[in-house]
Amino acid sequence: MGGKSTLLRATCLAVILAQLGSYVPCEMCVLSLVDIVFTRLGATDRIMTGESTFFIECSETAAVLQSATQDSLVLLDELGRGTSTFDGYAIAYAVFRHLIEKVNCRLLFATHYHPLTKEFSSHPHVTLQHMACTFKSKSQSSLEDQELVFLYRLAPGACPESYGLQVALMAGIPKQVVEAALRAGGMMKQSIGDSFRSSERRSEFSTLHEEWIENTSNSVKDWRM
Repeated sequence: MGGKSTLLRATCLAVILAQLGSYVPCEMCVLSLVDIVFTRLGATDRIMTGESTFFIECSETAAVLQSATQDSLVLLDELGRGTSTFDGYAIAYAVFRHLIEKVNCRLLFATHYHPLTKEFSSHPHVTLQHMACTFKSKSQSSLEDQELVFLYRLAPGACPESYGLQVALMAGIPKQVVEAALRAGGMMKQSIGDSFRSSERRSEFSTLHEEWIENTSNSVKDWRM
């Protein structure tokens, strides 16, 4: 509801309009030609052919990985949400890393996997952004008294937290159910607190990127020689 999917679609339209020589709704435009625009947006299934939402998601992502070039524009929205959390995160991580380190294309990648933003927070090819929001609080007594307001504005940095419980209240899920979810979420965070704290302490590149960093450094040295 923050507007990220709309932002992704608007980016596609702006690129197409710019390359057609049409009006682009912006204050300034630096035109870089794009050979093809790839998108993986929305969620749907194909019941008649037995293809689940996740299968379609993977099929469309496969087409991107097989065909994207350095001059392509790739937009992926919540990759990996159609399967288990661990598998989804692993797929999102691997696809994201391949596109920025192997394909090296222009990429907008929207995700709710907060550990993924921490993993790439110091990567030289990644800039973190989020859709801004704020709260109008009637009081500080309960979650129900905090009204979530979406600003529909792109702001620097990773999103500080997820606001799923507030959205659940707005959608009409009973207060007692949301409060139970709030307690459950707190227990889950506490149970894996060490992992959260260790991820917060990441100030250098993840060890998962060391091979890429080493190869990149060697390539620069070879080029200079």
